[in-house]
Amino acid sequence: MELIYLVCAIFGGAVLLLQFGLQLLGLTGDFLDSDQGGDLSGDGGDAGGDWGDVDGDHAHDGGIPLFKVISFQTIVAAFAFFGIAGKAAGANGVQPTWTLAIAIATGLTAMYVVYYMASLLHRFNADGTVRIKRALGQPGTVYIPIPGGNVGVGKVQMTVQGRIMEFEAVTDDEERLPSGERVRVIEVIGPDTVKVERLIHSETTTNA
Repeated sequence: MELIYLVCAIFGGAVLLLQFGLQLLGLTGDFLDSDQGGDLSGDGGDAGGDWGDVDGDHAHDGGIPLFKVISFQTIVAAFAFFGIAGKAAGANGVQPTWTLAIAIATGLTAMYVVYYMASLLHRFNADGTVRIKRALGQPGTVYIPIPGGNVGVGKVQMTVQGRIMEFEAVTDDEERLPSGERVRVIEVIGPDTVKVERLIHSETTTNA
């Protein structure tokens, strides 16, 4: 069993470090991204198309069945911590039976911890996308000047859901929108980017 613990610790740890390294280099998806239950990563259409949709499956689960927790990342974490716990327990003179029990319990715990971390990460991202969708039609103030003609990006500041938020912004207006200009969000074009127009212009259009 000592050899099994060692192999699991080395294999699992190496893969975890590799995943983390690739994530830092931007060469792979989210380190904690998973395929479990509610599709935490969100497929391309969900993530890129409707920023207001939030998967609430996990929030309403009374308990998380093991089959929902299983993914490549959680299995790798389980192997790594199974091996590490087994080696540590064995090195401290724990009986083989108890060593195995500790290793299994630690591996299962690691699976659920990684699963919940991925869930929290997904909810955090989803919460931000909900806020930006609710910015549609809301007034705001230019924080960093926005180039005219939709040729560059500036920033706007506005209150959404009771919070002061900052979003990157573009505009179709021909003239640049200077700092302090009052604007209105007319389109959400990305998870952190909106399209705006002068508030005076939008009010004139509405009255006409």
